[in-house]
Amino acid sequence: MIDFRYHIISLMAVFLALATGLVLGSTVLEKPVLEGTRKTADDLRNKNADLRQQLLVLQSQERASQGFVDAMAPKLLAGELRGKRIVLVQAPGAESDQTEQVSAGVKQAGGTVTGTVTLKKGYIDKGQVGVLGGLTETLAKTTQIDVPADAVPAERAGLLLGNALLTKDQSKLGKSDDTSTGTLEAFEEANFLDVGGSPSERASMAIVVGPATAYAENQASAGNNAIVTLAKHLDESGTGSVLTAPTDSAGPEGVVSALRGDDDVKKSVSTVDNLDAPSGFVVTVLALALDAGGKPGQWGSGTGADNVAPTPAVSPTKSP
Repeated sequence: MIDFRYHIISLMAVFLALATGLVLGSTVLEKPVLEGTRKTADDLRNKNADLRQQLLVLQSQERASQGFVDAMAPKLLAGELRGKRIVLVQAPGAESDQTEQVSAGVKQAGGTVTGTVTLKKGYIDKGQVGVLGGLTETLAKTTQIDVPADAVPAERAGLLLGNALLTKDQSKLGKSDDTSTGTLEAFEEANFLDVGGSPSERASMAIVVGPATAYAENQASAGNNAIVTLAKHLDESGTGSVLTAPTDSAGPEGVVSALRGDDDVKKSVSTVDNLDAPSGFVVTVLALALDAGGKPGQWGSGTGADNVAPTPAVSPTKSP
């Protein structure tokens, strides 16, 4: 008869066999597992080293490209905007560094920057349409600017700001009045924009700097429409305007793509879709010079571009 002690001894034998198997199995598997892990780690290290090297090469190439553009820009831009007054408008989401680079390019071309108008998020926010509508209705009455009765807030805002910032009338160029100062002050007090310099002293041309990245999908339509509408009215109030933005702007939700998709607006307003490239600011200034001469164009490498860059209207100067 099998007693309880027999069962205990049998169970102990089973556990001993299992333990022995685990030890033997782990010993057998340990070497290939470790070798596989080491190989994976070595591969990752090599790939990381390759990527670091590629990054260094790209950074070096970008510095070289930027250095070349910086050296050539004064020659390429010389005289392109001589005697012209330009206002800069920075859209919500635009990078100040890019706006400053465009400003420097305008000055290299002989132009004068009257000031910078920085639009705030509320200007394109669907939740602020009612506030913008009330403000623009009031301003349309007090300034006696001809605004269509059925104009939506973005349309009225574009008309009012275009009138405040730009003029085709030589007698008003470089001068401010109650309408220009009052309009900008009202928009600023309502927290729709900030003003730098003296943009109320009217310019004849405008450059609109678009956002660094496309607006969020739920805001893209309203945001792009507000910026495109403003660019259109700036062009109508003056003698030329350009909408310039980084590469992302030519994508499906981008502001440049939105303007190029409007057949009427793109006939008069120029666009640049490579502001983030080393030559972006140069292309922007050249585009404005051509636009002011009655030759608007779509420039860059994105969908709808006519060419990468325009040809300088003024021949580059030769060094003595």
